[in-house]
Amino acid sequence: MQNTNLGRTVLIVEDEEDLNEILADLLSPICDKILTASNGEEALQLIETFPEICAVLSDIKMPKMDGFELLRQIRSNFNPVPFVILTAYGDSQNYLKAIQLNATDFLEKPFDQNAVMTIMQRAIAYGLEITKIERKLEEIYQASGIAEEELEEIKRAKRTVLAMRIESSLYSKKTS
Repeated sequence: MQNTNLGRTVLIVEDEEDLNEILADLLSPICDKILTASNGEEALQLIETFPEICAVLSDIKMPKMDGFELLRQIRSNFNPVPFVILTAYGDSQNYLKAIQLNATDFLEKPFDQNAVMTIMQRAIAYGLEITKIERKLEEIYQASGIAEEELEEIKRAKRTVLAMRIESSLYSKKTS
């Protein structure tokens, strides 16, 4: 039997183990499950293994694969999972790069715990909405008998629209 629970699973990607634990403790009241990775390569494996991940909170500077490359690879697979960057390198170049790669939001270290909670609650809600939409598309596909290729085209189009909304949301925050 397939689990229909829309669980709130979050992936934290941070190479500092202590900070990983602090963030996991901070987010535990708003999450059903928290996964952690110490670099982008580990994070990609977790994303492939756990498709129920509804939001990602990631550092930029990490060994093996940085946060920007992780985000680039996620988006290249048409994955619209909300992706929040948390970094000690909050300069304008990194912020612009985050916008270009369709990050959902951008936080600087040291961080305000309330800001992290608020932004991650919004990211989780958005991720759950994406999951609901994709499940509804799957139900429509099953009931309608449309070709699987057409369903994939619909999913790609929907993901593109969602990614554009994410991008415009982040951009409008800094320009307003």
